[in-house]
Amino acid sequence: MDESKKKNISNMVDFVQKHGSEAVNLLFTQWNMEDALEVRYEEGFEDGFEDGELFALVKLVNRKYQKGKEAPIIAEELEVPLETVEKICEVIKAAGTDDVQAIYEQMQKV
Repeated sequence: MDESKKKNISNMVDFVQKHGSEAVNLLFTQWNMEDALEVRYEEGFEDGFEDGELFALVKLVNRKYQKGKEAPIIAEELEVPLETVEKICEVIKAAGTDDVQAIYEQMQKV
């Protein structure tokens, strides 16, 4: 990272300035796929999902929620972090509808 700064590689410099400490922390942390997915979903709620990922997840969670399944079961079946499913279920409950588009729009505001 320091080398990129010295050579003034602009894209890399920007990246390092923005994410350098995260990259260093990752080097010293044991990382697995479960952790990566959890972080991905958490960041998705902060930064917005791409390519309809949030919409697809809301649709799947909603379908299972409408069948009476609880968040822990849904999370296990979808292999998604429980916290993520709980947030979606809270929005579904508060929305009072099974309209996926309406729920999705509410999730984007969360």
